[in-house]
Amino acid sequence: MNYDRPNIAIASVIICDDVRTEINGKEILIGVYNQALIVKELPFTMRLTFRVSLTLKMPDQRTCSFAVSDPDGETLLSLEGTDLPVTTLGESFVCGFAVQNITFKKEGEYNFHFGVDEPAVPTLGFKVVLPRNAEERARVGV
Repeated sequence: MNYDRPNIAIASVIICDDVRTEINGKEILIGVYNQALIVKELPFTMRLTFRVSLTLKMPDQRTCSFAVSDPDGETLLSLEGTDLPVTTLGESFVCGFAVQNITFKKEGEYNFHFGVDEPAVPTLGFKVVLPRNAEERARVGV
C-alpha cells in the first residue's frame, strides 16, 4: 500500500458494491470487501465502488486519476482528469469511483491505482479468488 505521498495523505481505501447517501448526509457502504473478492466463476463481471478518503497537502490540486490492473500488470480500466471537490488545504474529503462493469478474468492480486495531479500509482492490492470451501461457495451462491 502506498498511502502517504508528498502531495496527499490517504486515510483509507474501501472497496465495496455501492455507496449510498441517506437524507441526513450519512453514507451507507453496501457489501464491503476485505482483502479478497470471492467470485463464483471466472471470468466474472461486476459493479464495484472504490472509496478513497484523503487530505491534500499542497494548494491548488485539481484532478485525480485512478486505474485497476490485473495480476499481469495490464490495465483493466482507468480514468484521468476527474475534478476534485473544492476543499480547504488540510481538510479531509472523499473521492468515490463507481465502476459499472469490471471483468476479472483470473484469480490473483489486482491493484487499485490512485493519483492527484499525477499519474495514478499502485495504492491498494486486493485478491480475486474462487470459493475454496463450503462456506465461501454458499456465500457466492454456488
